[in-house]
Amino acid sequence: MFAELNELLNASPQKLEQGTFTLLRDTRTDGSFLVHHFLSFYLRGA
Repeated sequence: MFAELNELLNASPQKLEQGTFTLLRDTRTDGSFLVHHFLSFYLRGA
């Protein structure tokens, strides 16, 4: 579902870089779904 976002951010559980920080900001929406996406994405490793 978020494959395009992962590709744009160059995000991959296999290429996890410690000490990096990604900030996403939008003033017109609640971004909690992105927090959930990235937590589950990296915890399940896919």
